[in-house]
Amino acid sequence: FYDVANFSYGDMLLLGGKTKAGKTHLAMNIVKQLVQQGIKPYYFSLESGSRFAKTALALNLKEGDFYWTLESDPTKIEFEKNSITIIDWLYIEDFTQTNNVLKYFVDQLFKTNGFLILFTQLKESGDYFAPNLIKNFPALAARYIYDDEKDGTYGKWKIDAIRDPKEKVKTHEISCVYNWDNKELKRLDEIKGDSK
Repeated sequence: FYDVANFSYGDMLLLGGKTKAGKTHLAMNIVKQLVQQGIKPYYFSLESGSRFAKTALALNLKEGDFYWTLESDPTKIEFEKNSITIIDWLYIEDFTQTNNVLKYFVDQLFKTNGFLILFTQLKESGDYFAPNLIKNFPALAARYIYDDEKDGTYGKWKIDAIRDPKEKVKTHEISCVYNWDNKELKRLDEIKGDSK
Protein backbone atom coordinates (compact mmCIF):
# COMPACT_ATOMS: atom_id res chain seq x y z
CA PHE A 1 0.00 0.00 0.00
CA TYR A 2 3.10 2.23 -0.03
CA ASP A 3 2.07 4.12 -3.19
CA VAL A 4 -1.61 4.43 -2.22
CA ALA A 5 -1.62 6.05 1.22
CA ASN A 6 0.53 7.98 3.68
CA PHE A 7 1.01 6.24 7.02
CA SER A 8 2.48 7.26 10.35
CA TYR A 9 2.87 5.82 13.82
CA GLY A 10 -0.48 5.85 15.60
CA ASP A 11 -2.22 4.43 12.51
CA MET A 12 -4.21 1.23 12.15
CA LEU A 13 -4.47 -0.80 8.94
CA LEU A 14 -7.44 -3.12 8.80
CA LEU A 15 -7.09 -6.02 6.36
CA GLY A 16 -9.95 -8.47 5.81
CA GLY A 17 -10.17 -11.95 4.39
CA LYS A 18 -12.77 -14.69 4.25
CA THR A 19 -12.44 -18.00 6.08
CA LYS A 20 -9.46 -19.97 4.73
CA ALA A 21 -8.52 -17.05 2.47
CA GLY A 22 -4.90 -17.07 3.65
CA LYS A 23 -4.93 -14.28 6.24
CA THR A 24 -2.00 -15.89 8.05
CA HIS A 25 -0.03 -16.18 4.81
CA LEU A 26 -0.75 -12.50 4.12
CA ALA A 27 0.33 -11.59 7.66
CA MET A 28 3.58 -13.54 7.35
CA ASN A 29 4.32 -11.85 4.02
CA ILE A 30 4.00 -8.50 5.80
CA VAL A 31 6.27 -9.75 8.59
CA LYS A 32 8.85 -10.72 5.96
CA GLN A 33 8.70 -7.28 4.34
CA LEU A 34 9.19 -5.61 7.73
CA VAL A 35 12.11 -7.90 8.67
CA GLN A 36 13.78 -7.09 5.33
CA GLN A 37 13.56 -3.41 6.34
CA GLY A 38 15.29 -4.13 9.65
CA ILE A 39 12.07 -3.96 11.70
CA LYS A 40 11.24 -6.63 14.29
CA PRO A 41 7.42 -6.66 14.53
CA TYR A 42 5.18 -8.14 17.20
CA TYR A 43 2.87 -10.86 15.87
CA PHE A 44 -0.20 -11.97 17.84
CA SER A 45 -2.13 -15.01 16.68
CA LEU A 46 -5.71 -15.21 17.92
CA GLU A 47 -6.45 -18.39 15.98
CA SER A 48 -6.10 -21.82 17.54
CA GLY A 49 -4.17 -24.22 15.35
CA SER A 50 -2.55 -21.42 13.37
CA ARG A 51 0.15 -22.53 10.93
CA PHE A 52 2.05 -19.25 11.03
CA ALA A 53 5.37 -20.91 12.00
CA LYS A 54 5.21 -23.24 8.99
CA THR A 55 4.48 -20.31 6.67
CA ALA A 56 7.25 -18.23 8.27
CA LEU A 57 9.78 -21.01 7.61
CA ALA A 58 8.64 -21.31 3.98
CA LEU A 59 9.24 -17.55 3.64
CA ASN A 60 12.80 -18.04 5.02
CA LEU A 61 12.00 -16.26 8.27
CA LYS A 62 13.92 -17.65 11.22
CA GLU A 63 13.40 -17.76 14.95
CA GLY A 64 14.08 -14.35 16.44
CA ASP A 65 13.13 -12.37 13.32
CA PHE A 66 9.85 -11.34 14.99
CA TYR A 67 8.20 -11.54 18.39
CA TRP A 68 5.14 -13.78 18.59
CA THR A 69 2.58 -15.00 21.06
CA LEU A 70 -0.87 -16.54 21.12
CA GLU A 71 -3.73 -14.61 22.71
CA SER A 72 -7.43 -15.44 22.57
CA ASP A 73 -8.71 -12.15 24.03
CA PRO A 74 -7.83 -9.12 21.87
CA THR A 75 -8.44 -6.71 24.76
CA LYS A 76 -5.55 -8.30 26.67
CA ILE A 77 -3.02 -7.38 23.99
CA GLU A 78 -0.75 -4.55 25.05
CA PHE A 79 1.39 -2.82 22.45
CA GLU A 80 5.05 -2.02 22.97
CA LYS A 81 6.25 1.56 22.59
CA ASN A 82 7.00 2.66 19.01
CA SER A 83 6.39 -0.85 17.71
CA ILE A 84 4.61 -2.43 14.78
CA THR A 85 2.01 -4.95 15.91
CA ILE A 86 0.27 -7.48 13.68
CA ILE A 87 -2.88 -9.16 14.99
CA ASP A 88 -3.93 -12.26 13.06
CA TRP A 89 -6.97 -12.32 13.13
CA LEU A 90 -9.71 -10.44 14.92
CA TYR A 91 -12.99 -12.24 15.26
CA ILE A 92 -15.52 -10.70 17.63
CA GLU A 93 -18.28 -13.08 18.69
CA ASP A 94 -20.57 -10.28 19.85
CA PHE A 95 -20.52 -7.76 16.99
CA THR A 96 -22.05 -5.11 19.24
CA GLN A 97 -18.60 -5.03 20.91
CA THR A 98 -16.71 -4.22 17.68
CA ASN A 99 -16.70 -0.51 18.52
CA ASN A 100 -15.27 -1.15 22.01
CA VAL A 101 -12.52 -3.48 20.78
CA LEU A 102 -11.42 -1.05 18.06
CA LYS A 103 -11.49 1.83 20.58
CA TYR A 104 -9.24 -0.26 22.83
CA PHE A 105 -6.73 -0.59 19.98
CA VAL A 106 -6.90 3.15 19.26
CA ASP A 107 -6.14 3.85 22.94
CA GLN A 108 -3.19 1.44 22.80
CA LEU A 109 -1.86 3.17 19.67
CA PHE A 110 -2.19 6.58 21.30
CA LYS A 111 -0.36 5.47 24.48
CA THR A 112 2.49 3.72 22.69
CA ASN A 113 2.86 5.64 19.41
CA GLY A 114 2.55 2.23 17.80
CA PHE A 115 1.41 1.03 14.40
CA LEU A 116 -1.20 -1.73 14.07
CA ILE A 117 -1.89 -4.09 11.19
CA LEU A 118 -5.13 -5.83 12.09
CA PHE A 119 -6.48 -8.78 10.14
CA THR A 120 -10.20 -9.40 10.41
CA GLN A 121 -12.69 -12.01 9.32
CA LEU A 122 -15.04 -11.25 6.42
CA LYS A 123 -18.47 -12.69 5.70
CA GLU A 124 -18.67 -15.39 3.03
CA SER A 125 -20.01 -12.65 0.73
CA GLY A 126 -16.68 -10.83 1.12
CA ASP A 127 -18.22 -7.98 3.14
CA TYR A 128 -17.21 -6.76 6.59
CA PHE A 129 -19.26 -7.92 9.56
CA ALA A 130 -19.60 -4.37 10.91
CA PRO A 131 -18.96 -2.20 7.83
CA ASN A 132 -19.93 1.16 9.30
CA LEU A 133 -17.67 0.77 12.33
CA ILE A 134 -14.84 -0.92 10.49
CA LYS A 135 -14.23 2.02 8.18
CA ASN A 136 -14.29 4.62 10.98
CA PHE A 137 -11.09 3.60 12.76
CA PRO A 138 -8.31 2.59 10.35
CA ALA A 139 -6.04 4.74 8.20
CA LEU A 140 -6.67 2.14 5.49
CA ALA A 141 -9.27 -0.64 5.23
CA ALA A 142 -8.88 -3.32 2.55
CA ARG A 143 -10.21 -6.78 1.72
CA TYR A 144 -8.25 -9.52 -0.05
CA ILE A 145 -10.50 -11.17 -2.64
CA TYR A 146 -9.53 -14.09 -4.89
CA ASP A 147 -10.18 -13.87 -8.63
CA ASP A 148 -11.03 -17.59 -8.50
CA GLU A 149 -11.66 -19.05 -5.04
CA LYS A 150 -11.02 -22.60 -6.25
CA ASP A 151 -7.48 -21.68 -7.32
CA GLY A 152 -6.26 -18.92 -4.97
CA THR A 153 -3.32 -17.88 -7.15
CA TYR A 154 -4.60 -14.51 -8.32
CA GLY A 155 -6.44 -11.98 -6.22
CA LYS A 156 -6.63 -8.34 -5.34
CA TRP A 157 -6.63 -5.97 -2.44
CA LYS A 158 -9.88 -3.99 -2.64
CA ILE A 159 -9.14 -0.85 -0.68
CA ASP A 160 -12.37 0.52 0.74
CA ALA A 161 -11.17 3.49 2.80
CA ILE A 162 -8.02 5.63 2.80
CA ARG A 163 -7.61 8.38 5.38
CA ASP A 164 -4.57 10.09 3.78
CA PRO A 165 -4.32 9.10 0.10
CA LYS A 166 -1.26 9.89 -1.98
CA GLU A 167 -3.47 10.67 -4.96
CA LYS A 168 -7.05 11.89 -5.35
CA VAL A 169 -8.67 8.53 -4.59
CA LYS A 170 -10.61 7.08 -1.67
CA THR A 171 -10.76 3.53 -3.02
CA HIS A 172 -8.31 1.50 -5.06
CA GLU A 173 -7.48 -2.05 -6.21
CA ILE A 174 -4.09 -3.78 -6.24
CA SER A 175 -3.83 -7.03 -8.23
CA CYS A 176 -1.61 -9.72 -6.71
CA VAL A 177 -0.31 -13.21 -7.38
CA TYR A 178 0.44 -15.89 -4.78
CA ASN A 179 3.35 -18.28 -5.31
CA TRP A 180 2.29 -21.64 -3.85
CA ASP A 181 5.89 -22.89 -3.70
CA ASN A 182 7.60 -20.12 -1.74
CA LYS A 183 4.39 -18.69 -0.11
CA GLU A 184 5.09 -15.16 -1.38
CA LEU A 185 2.34 -12.73 -2.32
CA LYS A 186 3.46 -10.10 -4.81
CA ARG A 187 1.84 -7.22 -6.61
CA LEU A 188 1.43 -7.93 -10.32
CA ASP A 189 2.82 -4.51 -11.25
CA GLU A 190 5.99 -5.25 -9.22
CA ILE A 191 6.48 -8.60 -10.97
CA LYS A 192 6.09 -6.92 -14.36
CA GLY A 193 8.56 -4.25 -13.22
CA ASP A 194 11.10 -6.93 -12.18
CA SER A 195 11.07 -8.46 -15.66
CA LYS A 196 12.01 -5.20 -17.42
